[in-house]
Amino acid sequence: MDNEQLRILVTELEQTHHKITTIKQQLGELSAFAQDFPTVPQGAAILTPLGKGVFREATLVSSENCFVEVGAGIVLKKTKAEVEATLAEQQAGLRTAHTSLLHHQASLEQQAQHLLEHNV
Repeated sequence: MDNEQLRILVTELEQTHHKITTIKQQLGELSAFAQDFPTVPQGAAILTPLGKGVFREATLVSSENCFVEVGAGIVLKKTKAEVEATLAEQQAGLRTAHTSLLHHQASLEQQAQHLLEHNV
């Protein structure tokens, strides 16, 4: 029975580690985007996606407004400040999830260590 519990803990540890890695990657990408986002000036040459991995060169007409997909194919016009606030909220959410997963990982490691000590 202890061996089965240990296998379950190891599987959960692997899944948790994968989630932590994914969140760190997402946080890095989001942080890089948030840092570069406010520096794109009006009139800048940009690549804009047309879909299916196809891009077209374009000139940024306004650096104050963006169109943001909010889910289910719905796109809303948002100000630069609103987008920056959304990015900050998303970063905070990812940091919270990262911290929570680290605590969970530590708890799983303690449980596994306890099982190993009592299995010897």
